[in-house]
Amino acid sequence: MIRYFIFLLISLIAFAGQLGAQDRAALLADTIFVEPGPKLVAAGNVEVFFEETRLSASRITFDQKSDRLTIEGPIFLVGGDGVIIAASRAALDSRLEFGLLEGARALLDRRLQLASDTIVRKEQLTQFNRVAATSCTVCGNRAPLWAIEADRVTHDADRAQLYFEDARLLVRGVPIFWLPRMRMPDPTVRRSTGFLVPEIRTSDLLGFGYRFPYFVAMGNSRDLLITPYLSPVTKTLEARYRQAFLRGEIEIDAAVSTDEIRPGPPRAYFFGKGRFDILADTELRFDTEIVSDKAYLLEYGISDRDRLDSSIGFSSVTETQLFEGDVTLFQTLRDDETNLSLPPLLSELSYLKDFQDSRLGTLTLSTSLDSHFRFDRETGDEGRDVVRLGAGAAWSKGWEIPNGLLLHTTSEISADAYYTRQDVTGNGLAWRVSPAAGVTLRWPFQRMTASGTQQIIEPIATLAWSTQIGDGDITNEDSTRVEFDQANLFALDRFPGDDRKESGTRAALGAVWSSFSPNGRTTRIAAGRIIRDTPLTFAESTGLNSSPSSWLIAGQLAFPNGLGIELRNIIDDSFDSSLSEARATWASEWMDLSASYIWLEQDPARDRRDSVWEWTLASEFQISEQWRAGIGGRYDVVSNSPARANASLGWKNECVDVELSASRRFTSSTTVQPSTDYQLTVRLLGFAANDGNSASTRSCRN
Repeated sequence: MIRYFIFLLISLIAFAGQLGAQDRAALLADTIFVEPGPKLVAAGNVEVFFEETRLSASRITFDQKSDRLTIEGPIFLVGGDGVIIAASRAALDSRLEFGLLEGARALLDRRLQLASDTIVRKEQLTQFNRVAATSCTVCGNRAPLWAIEADRVTHDADRAQLYFEDARLLVRGVPIFWLPRMRMPDPTVRRSTGFLVPEIRTSDLLGFGYRFPYFVAMGNSRDLLITPYLSPVTKTLEARYRQAFLRGEIEIDAAVSTDEIRPGPPRAYFFGKGRFDILADTELRFDTEIVSDKAYLLEYGISDRDRLDSSIGFSSVTETQLFEGDVTLFQTLRDDETNLSLPPLLSELSYLKDFQDSRLGTLTLSTSLDSHFRFDRETGDEGRDVVRLGAGAAWSKGWEIPNGLLLHTTSEISADAYYTRQDVTGNGLAWRVSPAAGVTLRWPFQRMTASGTQQIIEPIATLAWSTQIGDGDITNEDSTRVEFDQANLFALDRFPGDDRKESGTRAALGAVWSSFSPNGRTTRIAAGRIIRDTPLTFAESTGLNSSPSSWLIAGQLAFPNGLGIELRNIIDDSFDSSLSEARATWASEWMDLSASYIWLEQDPARDRRDSVWEWTLASEFQISEQWRAGIGGRYDVVSNSPARANASLGWKNECVDVELSASRRFTSSTTVQPSTDYQLTVRLLGFAANDGNSASTRSCRN
């Protein structure tokens, strides 16, 4: 009896030593005894803990001579690599790294299931023989929604890759296609080189085609996505390159196509952008946009932009100063516009510095240099070129005077020098000095209702004066589009640029009413108009071309349920509106909705020959945990016809994501024709950490 006790003690010490170190290994069981052989046996609720591995079984037999463990199930093995294995019987080495498991199932990252006849473990490699893999819930003998069957699957834990041999994809048990070799990342991988999910796309212009994205992970900081797009009409190669740096990032999107839509040389586009923090407060940025022809972006569904801009610039921002500059090259894609009607090359350089004092107020000094050059690269024609040099100083100070009145004063002076050439109206030098001053008086009143709602009404009056000294026939380049809104209702100047300045004496009168309820509802409504001693030349549709001006009424409403409404209207004394717009958004757990309405009267001075009256809608609905839908579009009320329409329907569970979408462009021009696009995407989930697998897992009935 003493001899067996000594052997049991020595075997336990040896077994623990084989598992690793005393503080990293443990063996727990209901009973532990020695069988002839000699063999150490642990039976009943057996658990072995070794480093990051945990093993549970009904019985474990340790043969010290062969250094092997014979394990009887049910077996449950959790590895440090995130792999969970269940088996009926196993034979492993004492470190639980080498061996054979029979009747096994494995779960990778709690998402991808692999069922196999046998599993062979070899350090970081786990080999599954005669295996079926799926991330779908498996209920009884019913075939899963999809599964990949293979003669052999090898999981490389170090590389986090799955290698399939003689693989077959099955949908509800029906074989779809076969691959002799296939590699996929395991669910722990965020970025891995390989093919992504193919897409099916069909359109009126491009026909029925396939897209085959191939992703290349080029280290931790850069990647490349190459996507061939093939159809009977086109052969296209798309590419996207991204790279992150310690102090910046770049992204390049490009494509080249040969098609039957426009036979001839290859068609292509190139979009590139990037930013770099070159100093602590200074950022360098660039943006390049090039396309071979005006119709390429629309016909291939890349973008619906009608103007492209390529630029390089920098900005340096601190608490008291701003220094920035950029050079921009425009390319128009509009049929009724040429590069000569635009200034295709713009450059701007500006500096602004604030000097703040609590008693004296704020002094702002600024200077700027900008230029506009017109030329046509196709014809060689040149147009009007303008260079402007400007400087200015502004002072502002606010006071709180008795009875709750708030007084704010502003005064400024700016000087500009212009050089113009190749202009039919005149060339040469011109200059202008523009002094201005203004005072704003606010008188807020507040009350609290019985329900706890805080209401504030604030009458506001602004009196301003400005004049211009020097040449008055300066060409307007940067202030051709003036908007009248709540942001500039009480401003000193409503022109957005430097080429035009308001002059004369004027007053802005209005009020702002705000309400804040305890339940989170907020309301803000502003209304006002401008009175001038002398009317200025504004576009008629702005509402600013007369004295007094039209009324501006604008408001915002926000509700605690996620609903938000914005309104703006410009109406004259006869209640005729030159602008009316409204926008509503609603965000909730099951719906994202955005709808807008706009009415603009015709205004030839702003190149608007016809009135604009449109409705737009963009919405997404989460119908259930699996089903989602989206619908959107733009409707032209003037022509009584839709301009765009799109719809999508998607279904997603724990193992598959399917989406069918359709879009229709109804508008046409001399460059492009109306077209309809359909796209089908099917994604098998569970093979990547970032596959968006957030749908709830189905449960088996009965």
